[in-house]
Amino acid sequence: MKGIEVKILPGLLVQLHRLGAPAPTEISIVPGNISSANNKQELTQSSESDTIRTLLTQNLIAHKDLFDDEGEIEYIQNYSDDWFGPCILIPIAATIQNPNVTSIILGLITNYIYDAFKGSKGQSASLSIIKETANGEFRSISYNGPVEGLSELAEILKNAE
Repeated sequence: MKGIEVKILPGLLVQLHRLGAPAPTEISIVPGNISSANNKQELTQSSESDTIRTLLTQNLIAHKDLFDDEGEIEYIQNYSDDWFGPCILIPIAATIQNPNVTSIILGLITNYIYDAFKGSKGQSASLSIIKETANGEFRSISYNGPVEGLSELAEILKNAE
């Protein structure tokens, strides 16, 4: 069963500042618990974070880590046949520069997962995207369900603008 959850994150910029990160201007892979961490030491990231950074780099999609010490943020390894993706932050500046960037990123991730699960059946995927709207509001769209359902995320994210 697939599930999509959309939440508004009204204090995200304040939280980023409190944790020592600048306001986002480029696509970033951020810790999955960015909204709830009380301090920098509590931040955790998906073990697939580096995979997505590599996909972005290989496809010449500009991205930047929000924290200088990204390597010190604890990785969470999920031992499962399912795919647990990272949290991707897409600021409005990236969307203005390339209106299709969200769809491109989702396409890269979907293709990567299809290749990784080739021949397998029944695996699920989870992914979170935080997207800044034109009015400066941040919305978190989280997906958890069959790999095939990731393609629906692009339309939901487009409507979240």
